[in-house]
Amino acid sequence: MLKKNGFLLLLVALLSCLLLFCISKIAIVVPKPVSGNTAEPTSAAVPVSIDLVLPAPDVYFGLANEPQYASDKVSPIYSLDLVDYPAASIKQYISLLTEKYGLAVKPKENDRIEFTGTTLINDNGQECVEIQWLETSFGNRLMVSFGKNCATAALETLENTPDIRTITDGDWVACTKCGGENRCQSCEGRGRWRESDWDGYISKSCSVCNGDGKCHADGCINGRVFRPKEEKQ
Repeated sequence: MLKKNGFLLLLVALLSCLLLFCISKIAIVVPKPVSGNTAEPTSAAVPVSIDLVLPAPDVYFGLANEPQYASDKVSPIYSLDLVDYPAASIKQYISLLTEKYGLAVKPKENDRIEFTGTTLINDNGQECVEIQWLETSFGNRLMVSFGKNCATAALETLENTPDIRTITDGDWVACTKCGGENRCQSCEGRGRWRESDWDGYISKSCSVCNGDGKCHADGCINGRVFRPKEEKQ
């Protein structure tokens, strides 16, 4: 019995030694720091220099108290919804840009081609401002775009702007085609036709509204058509 216990103790001692030997051989891998620049990444964007800050047209025409874009915003685009072409106000705006801010009106390349806009350039011939008037059945719009390295700010205000008239809800009337319901009259707004054949009835997409069930009359937007009301004198 003693011999048996002694043998067991010896076996346990040998196993313990073997376990300690294996543990000592296990390598603990610690990641080594990578040499080089470990500073925080910086933005790769290159700041754009602003050569010219011009009067914001929405402020100049009395359509906003503050400019649509801050003075550090490059190449802004203004879209002004107006009823009629404000010829007098635009003429004064162009005069301001040429007389005070040193721009010049770019000559037309071909006088025989009707051009509905005006482009102003700087001394280097770079386009700085483009004024365009758009008349469509979906409303009229004055577009004023500023070129590269140009920005806008609330610098000037035109005191008298009798020809500046913004589009309001009253300038839109119910479409006579759909009665303001914005439903296709051919399919009654369902977007499909139901026709009979030898086997019964079949359903097919409405070719008038292309299956969307909406009114597609000229100028109809959500059941209304742009018809500027006459301004009271």
